[in-house]
Amino acid sequence: MKFHKGKYTKEQQAWCENYEARTDFDPLMDDFEAGNETFYEAAQKSIRWFEDHSSDALNSISHNVPGWEAALDAEMDARDAARHN
Repeated sequence: MKFHKGKYTKEQQAWCENYEARTDFDPLMDDFEAGNETFYEAAQKSIRWFEDHSSDALNSISHNVPGWEAALDAEMDARDAARHN
């Protein structure tokens, strides 16, 4: 992410760099840079966007994983065995 000189404090730059390092996405700072949002508002928008993106991605990849039926059967067998011991 390129920082516009004079727009970001060192703390804000550090937060943006951490966000990018952890998410692999640039934070959504256009409205902050245009003066339409505070840094806090833009950061919260970035966090909400990533939460939504992550949830969508997890939902997409977690359903119908090949082998789920066998794993469920094995888990149920293990629970049954534990109850009978």
